[in-house]
Amino acid sequence: QVWFRPWPRRCLGCRCVSDNVVHGRSPTSATAIGDILGQFPELRIVVTNSQSNFHQNHLGEIEEKAVIVKPYGSESNLAVVQSDVAASVVYANPICSQLDQLILRSVSFEDVLKLQVSHRGVFFVQNLVTSLQLLAALRDTHTKRENLELVKDERFDLLLRDLVKFAQHLDFRAIATVATSLMVLEFRYHALFRKLFPPAMKAEIPDVATAVQLSDALTRAGYLNSILYDRIASFINASEAEVSELVAAAKVYGTLERFHGEFFDGLTRRLVNEVGSMSGSDLATVVFALSNHGDLRTQEPLMNAIAEVVGGEPSRFSTYDIVTCLHGFRRLRLCYEPAIVSGMQACEPQLQYTWTSRLPGVVSASRLAMLLEASAYFGIFVPTVTDAILRNVEDVVDYVSERAAIQLVFSMAVFPGVAAKHEYLFGLLFRRVGAGTSWEKDKQRVFALWISQMVQFPWLDFDMHPRTVNASLREWVRVRQGHGSPYPREVAQVSSELEQMGVGHTCFKQVDAPYELDIVLEDSRDVLLVVSEVAANTGRPVNGALLQLIHLQQLGWVCHVISRTQWRELPVDHRQRYLLGVLRRVERARQLRISGASSPGSLGTAHGGLVSIDR
Repeated sequence: QVWFRPWPRRCLGCRCVSDNVVHGRSPTSATAIGDILGQFPELRIVVTNSQSNFHQNHLGEIEEKAVIVKPYGSESNLAVVQSDVAASVVYANPICSQLDQLILRSVSFEDVLKLQVSHRGVFFVQNLVTSLQLLAALRDTHTKRENLELVKDERFDLLLRDLVKFAQHLDFRAIATVATSLMVLEFRYHALFRKLFPPAMKAEIPDVATAVQLSDALTRAGYLNSILYDRIASFINASEAEVSELVAAAKVYGTLERFHGEFFDGLTRRLVNEVGSMSGSDLATVVFALSNHGDLRTQEPLMNAIAEVVGGEPSRFSTYDIVTCLHGFRRLRLCYEPAIVSGMQACEPQLQYTWTSRLPGVVSASRLAMLLEASAYFGIFVPTVTDAILRNVEDVVDYVSERAAIQLVFSMAVFPGVAAKHEYLFGLLFRRVGAGTSWEKDKQRVFALWISQMVQFPWLDFDMHPRTVNASLREWVRVRQGHGSPYPREVAQVSSELEQMGVGHTCFKQVDAPYELDIVLEDSRDVLLVVSEVAANTGRPVNGALLQLIHLQQLGWVCHVISRTQWRELPVDHRQRYLLGVLRRVERARQLRISGASSPGSLGTAHGGLVSIDR
């Protein structure tokens, strides 16, 4: 059986780099290989089967076709390990060097493990590190079953126990090699991992690449909170690191439990001017890291620069990277409308092709839900891309998770007419809400979706489970501090300023809905709402606040938002000036309605709500 991977890949079996790599793992006729070579002459054949009949009968014929052949147990893997050891190890004892050379002549797990028994009495600590490094390098030349048998072998356990005993004598590079080798072997030997932290805190860090290598191995092993990361962050900030090393470090620090402000501040200063030369995947990695652990007071300049690239050069990004960037903007509540629109439109050709060809999509249903929700979160509606996403989701609706279903239902509730247009899909997705346990992580949104069913979709012939509704209602009441206005103190302050300005209004107006209107202007249907869910950079309503505006629109009210955060930060003598600007926007929206440019109760730019982008 011979198969090839049509994307660039580094072949771990032979360490060759080519556009296409063919791996054969069972006896294959040279004729079949020759047929493949006729179609793809640039292929490199990597034979990983150890059966002698295949080697004796077919290797010669393949070599005549000028194909690079690397048999099972070839010296290519060993050459890589040998070069690594030679470049990083300075031997103080010639015997240690000779033992390393003896270990590096091994071509299988068994050869390395035999040496652990026969030469254990004369091994140096460096020889133990080299043995573990070679076992990790030979992993790809063995079957999955052989890899599982290795970690159960008593001789392998003996090697690890020896490393635990002498871990305090390891330098930083050896510590990184041991940790990385264990993760390559997919074996979390925590007794050894715990012993690596004390010497790593004292040993001299040789370079940024080794520091990032150790950090990556430790995070993959599950160690997400350690003061060692503070030391490594300080070293990286003080070093002249390359952009690729900074991106790799950002990926690691983005997964840690604790926010390392010093590292991300340094990352922002050093990358903000390098954004134009970075690849799309690197920029997506940085956005992912900042969205997990970001402080907008210092990192917003870097996010602004990345958003400009996404909006101006979306072709630099793959579909997967665009989803990562837009989802990162959504997590940070940063509304970059040009970036969101350009990014979604760049995904449209791939989505259209996937749907028309009925081929498996390159983006999963979960990623599609993230993409659509990233625009719906800010109320930015791109109709053609929205339809393309939902058509692709409908083809794989059986595999949509509950979390993705909640995101999709929210998006369809925000966008006008989408739920009615995709009625069949909307009904299937709504049935997923509350079917598992993912809804418990976002109870507020789930209850808002239940309100949407009552207000927007009364025709839906399915009711959410009472267990889900009751639990979500309790969370809704807890967060909003009752059934009335969630921020009565700020509403009273706004009302007091309006009275001083001579503006007639009514506070805390009850309506036939689960909401209480904060301030209703006199002789009008205009409402001022104090909300906390607004975009950090534009102040437009997002998430639940945006959905609340849509519900009130269904009841005929025209809403205008006041950012609670911005209001609390305003000096007292500037509040009336701020309200004057809000009232001017209200008057402009009212004039537009009178002139017929906007229908009554529509969500327009007066409050920064829903924006429709169409070609």
